[in-house]
Amino acid sequence: MEKTPGHDRAFPAAVRHRVLERQDYRCYYCGANLRGSKGRKRLAHIDHRTPPDHGGSNDEENLVAACQTCNVRKSNRTVW
Repeated sequence: MEKTPGHDRAFPAAVRHRVLERQDYRCYYCGANLRGSKGRKRLAHIDHRTPPDHGGSNDEENLVAACQTCNVRKSNRTVW
């Protein structure tokens, strides 16, 4: 699965949807609402709890939804 830097579109739409549904469209790290408001979409990132560089997999159990702020702050580290 090739990934464009800064984008998680490499994850299939069905996977993104299941991860977002599992978390009730909330950021895993801060709890922010990822649904947006008044019909506007809020940027939701799909993130690895344990990054692949640290032995994490692309299994859905290792994927979480995150707001852009938290995902950028987390970067390539494991969950803080």
